Amino acid sequence: MGAEKQSEAKRQPKVVRPGDISPEFPWPPPAPSASTTVPGKFLPAPTRGTTLGQVADRLSNALLAEGYSQQAWFRIPQGFALVTQLEQIHADGTPVPPPDRWGDRLRPEKIRNLRDYLMGLFVAPAGRFRLIVFLVTSATVPRGAPIGREEAEQWLLSGTLELDRAMRAEPYTLDHKVLVFIYEYEKPSSSARADIVMPSALSALEHLKAAGITNALQGQP
Repeated sequence: MGAEKQSEAKRQPKVVRPGDISPEFPWPPPAPSASTTVPGKFLPAPTRGTTLGQVADRLSNALLAEGYSQQAWFRIPQGFALVTQLEQIHADGTPVPPPDRWGDRLRPEKIRNLRDYLMGLFVAPAGRFRLIVFLVTSATVPRGAPIGREEAEQWLLSGTLELDRAMRAEPYTLDHKVLVFIYEYEKPSSSARADIVMPSALSALEHLKAAGITNALQGQP
């Protein structure tokens, strides 16, 4: 039992405390539904003087342009991780229109009686959900065990609101790669558990295209 608790603790992101560095992301990262290396054409060139902060800004601005206003930042070995908020999506990977895109509870206009009200408080609706993690590092990236939706959602509450200054100042070199991990969850009914989809029917790049992120990345200077 003690070993199990220690193993679980290692997988949990550290609680954010006042300080000057971003907390550590779980390492190895939990196994995703899909993953890929982000093509270099979407990123700053790793020339002399290019920093991780510039890469962080490119990713963050692209996400903001597509509505991902909530982001969390973490440190990983020799780099950083950027986590988006959980969103509801269609089967083709395109986001469900707001306000359902970001909510996992019953909307007020759909509440017709007391039963609907109670379900809205305690029961998340059926659907397909996605969380995106970018990993920027020069280290070899292993894969851990899959992770549940509730645990993955805690990442947004555990990271910092921006990448710490020390990490931003680090050089972005030819040894660095930018990976994207897609965590997709499916909840077949309101009473069912949301299980991770392994593997996703879409590639990681198809998820980014469906979310509009590749266009947002390409449109930046």
